[in-house]
Amino acid sequence: MAVMNKHNSASKKVSSDTIAQIFPMPYSFLFLVMEPAVIGISLISIVVSPTNHYMSLAPPSSSGLLFSHIVERDVCGFLEAWHTPNIRVLLYQFMAALGFSAIIEPLLLYTARYKMENQKDAERAIAAVLAAFFAFDILHSLATIAVVGSKAVMPSLGMDWSGVDLYAAINFWVPVAWMMARASWFAGLGRRRHAREKVEK
Repeated sequence: MAVMNKHNSASKKVSSDTIAQIFPMPYSFLFLVMEPAVIGISLISIVVSPTNHYMSLAPPSSSGLLFSHIVERDVCGFLEAWHTPNIRVLLYQFMAALGFSAIIEPLLLYTARYKMENQKDAERAIAAVLAAFFAFDILHSLATIAVVGSKAVMPSLGMDWSGVDLYAAINFWVPVAWMMARASWFAGLGRRRHAREKVEK
């Protein structure tokens, strides 16, 4: 009995070590610590200064696929928008979605990384979570560029930066950066893939 317990303990340790190699420390730090911290800071900044957040979402000169400026009408300012219940609800829903993503992703990744014993299941769980939030990042970036337009987030072919808006660029490129981090994991950069367990007869 003692031998069996010792064998099981050793087996669990080997499995845990393998999962650690599948989702190593750099990725753990990125997705369990850094990303939730960035989102937390963003949420705090929205609460502290909703005006700056509103103004940073898109420049008045935005002209994307899903937004065209009407010359006869001025772009709505912060005060007008802030006292509109519809916009206020959208803001709070946005904050709720952002806060949810800061909780659910690290929680699921932590469970897969530290609580699961089967290597294959852990890798599948990690892949599913990262794929889901990869899609979230794609939608985030597309939503931004579809409103502000490409000129607001990247220079023209002649490297003209005059039309680039700093905040719009951040709102676009930060999700792209997280997409690249997730893609690096899928590409196997800095980690090992699941090694099939040998079935003992």
